[in-house]
Amino acid sequence: MTHSSWLNIKAGWYQAQQRKKQNKGDPAEARVSSTDAQARVMKLPDGGFRPAFNVQYCAETKLGLVVGVGIGNSGADQDELVPMHAAVMAAYGRAVPNWLADGGYVSQEGIERLSAHGTAPCLPVGALLKRASRALDAWRTRMQTEDAKALYRWRARTIEWVNARVSNDGFYVVNVRGLTKARALALWHALAHNLRRLSALRLAWPQPA
Repeated sequence: MTHSSWLNIKAGWYQAQQRKKQNKGDPAEARVSSTDAQARVMKLPDGGFRPAFNVQYCAETKLGLVVGVGIGNSGADQDELVPMHAAVMAAYGRAVPNWLADGGYVSQEGIERLSAHGTAPCLPVGALLKRASRALDAWRTRMQTEDAKALYRWRARTIEWVNARVSNDGFYVVNVRGLTKARALALWHALAHNLRRLSALRLAWPQPA
């Protein structure tokens, strides 16, 4: 097993901008609530339901660098596994050996598509237990091994760290409208994370005499 694996994990739910504008006409008229038309009502970590975007970050486990960013208005993480994998392959010209993700990304299509490209899915075996295919059987067998269990521990220590960092930077409320502008914010936060990480690595790297 290698630690140069990649993950595709949700960085969190990001609340879309909600504005209330006072009607400048008749003061007796009610306020109008304006929300982003491209956002969708999703269940948020606090248990509430509000308009939000689903932002996806993909990071490698060796250095902790973000290598892929996605955003959508579907609350189903299962729909995001294959597109992110395809985007990473297109960007870097190869399929990575292992792909770590949490249980929300488990789907038969995702496991079979990643396996067909030579990537070993490393996801919890908590679903699809009764379905059978060559890829699913291989995935279930692999996840019972100690190597796979050890590799999977890198998921949380990598992507949850990225998630915490962008959240601490204030990226939990989107103050722009539309998927395009929200994606730009997600990219800026990914860039800021990578620059800080590269700076830390440079300081820690042995300098030539």
